[in-house]
Amino acid sequence: MLRDAGHARFQLFDQVQRRAGELSETLQRALLPAGLPEPPFTAIGALYLPADPEAGIGGDWYDALILPDETILLSMGDIAGHGVQAAAAMGQVRHIARAYALEGRSPGEIVSTLNRFLCRLPDGPQLSVWIATLDPYSGTFTYAGGGHPPVLILRPERPPDPVPCTGPPVGLMTTLTYREERLQLPPGTRLIACTDGLLEATRNIAESERRLIEAAEQTRAEAPTRTAQRLADLVLGNHRHEDDTAIVVVDLLPADAPLSFTVPATPESLHRVRRTVRAFAERCGIRPERAEEIVFAVGEAALNTVEHAYRAVGGQLHVRGERRGDALVVTVRDVGEWREPVERGRGRGLRIMRQFADEVKVETGSGGTSVELVWLGAKPR
Repeated sequence: MLRDAGHARFQLFDQVQRRAGELSETLQRALLPAGLPEPPFTAIGALYLPADPEAGIGGDWYDALILPDETILLSMGDIAGHGVQAAAAMGQVRHIARAYALEGRSPGEIVSTLNRFLCRLPDGPQLSVWIATLDPYSGTFTYAGGGHPPVLILRPERPPDPVPCTGPPVGLMTTLTYREERLQLPPGTRLIACTDGLLEATRNIAESERRLIEAAEQTRAEAPTRTAQRLADLVLGNHRHEDDTAIVVVDLLPADAPLSFTVPATPESLHRVRRTVRAFAERCGIRPERAEEIVFAVGEAALNTVEHAYRAVGGQLHVRGERRGDALVVTVRDVGEWREPVERGRGRGLRIMRQFADEVKVETGSGGTSVELVWLGAKPR
């Protein structure tokens, strides 16, 4: 009997632990972004390390979101404490920052509003926060923050430049305001932002900052998705981080880098596709009249995907552009199921594409449709 009772208690404990782990994992997925966006002319990588690996959640967050004006919202913060309570407060602040950004408010306005909101809450938390917007087309970078570690900016062929925060921690006094700064960043620039968990693990912040700068130089050529983990490994070394840690790495890609971006396959996305392809042709040095032919043909391929690829179910449209010798190649791809057009007068898209591109290759299958458009002799000016 005693043996059976002990076995039952063990099973109950194991079940509770498993359910707690599932709850933590579900909460973490709800509070942190499910995936990072793929805006044009940029690449983004991120890493989140909770102080309590078993709980899997904490008070730090990172976020990246493409806004209606096609700029990228970047946000990061650290709420005092960790665990479920800190995670709940973190999720609330992160979503408030998103909401104000979608309304068109600037980084300084968002941080100031967050400060007033937290100060009016009973026992409102204090936090460090960093909010920024980045225009991937022009390189305009606008940021504001409170109590946050400096953000590293690595411009091409220049040493890392730590950019300090613009104000004190958020949630202290309702009268505080937070100014914003604006920089113009050239293609090939990298941004590295982190919460203080990365810098405080060694108990020597100055030493950790030095190690972060060295690690940033060492990983300059690596992709952002790999760099975030590599930075954590190089800065932390053998030290155990006792605080939650978040790292975000954002690259403004070099002017000659291939184009790669993903948008929803909706009519509203067609303007973004045309604008991005036009900017890509300009970056490649294509003469204006030739660039407009490229925009028109790619726009028609994107329109066909929107109209025919996904039936009533939403999907994604992926565009990639690259140079292959003297040729410029743009591929429009989906993972839907092609439908033949049913409206009279439709279905001329392929003829239009062939009118403006030198070569058009269409591949269809169970995995979707790929349209490759080629312009020969597209030499830069």
